[in-house]
Amino acid sequence: MIIQLSSSQTTYEVRHPVLRKGKPFESCRFENDDHPESIHLCAKKKDIIIGVLSALPNNCPDFPLKKCYQLRGIAINNKFQRMGIGSLLVQKVEQQIRLNKSIEYIWLDARVNTKNFYLNLEYLPVGKIFNIIDIGMHQRYIKNNS
Repeated sequence: MIIQLSSSQTTYEVRHPVLRKGKPFESCRFENDDHPESIHLCAKKKDIIIGVLSALPNNCPDFPLKKCYQLRGIAINNKFQRMGIGSLLVQKVEQQIRLNKSIEYIWLDARVNTKNFYLNLEYLPVGKIFNIIDIGMHQRYIKNNS
């Protein structure tokens, strides 16, 4: 398996079936996907994309004066889940973000059933659990970029 940079459009082929199944294809496109500072990674096995992750330059609503990256669209093909691929993608993007010393935090809004995944990666929950309509219950997490 290799992890490499990709385009936002490349991430859609895993984002859509994993995160937006049954919704219009356009629903897997995120604000700032095509921002020049956005980072998109894909995990490939034998030239097949099995996992994706995007890091977008978005400030966190809970810390609006801090310069942040938001992790979004973390999706692993169902056949390859629970094999550590998501952790590898997060660790790889964190390494890249750490190179930018002006970034203070990395944050994300995650489905509540992924709580242990983010706690194991040392992300801290912020605020209360909330509902994203048509998607489900979420929790915000944050990590210091140092």
